[in-house]
Amino acid sequence: MGTKTFTWEVDGVSEDDVIAVNCSDELNKTNNDFGVECLIEVTDDTNLVDNQGNEITINDIQEGSNIKVTLTSSIEIKTKDNYKAEEIVLYNN
Repeated sequence: MGTKTFTWEVDGVSEDDVIAVNCSDELNKTNNDFGVECLIEVTDDTNLVDNQGNEITINDIQEGSNIKVTLTSSIEIKTKDNYKAEEIVLYNN
């Protein structure tokens, strides 16, 4: 089990409420410099707030936003399935 909370910059948000982030640093424990994208699924159970604790929507999260994500499971290299977010905190840019 690894850490389940990460701070990332958003690479993009899809129409089906999936946030793409570059999670290379968390998955790549070597000096190799290759990009790995993780897909974070926002579900009805995901708590979405800003850094003041105010409720937000997925529409408030844009490419380039900084977010702190708590996942429902630890992060690891996977070949299928998105990661599900337990909570996402949006930081003011």
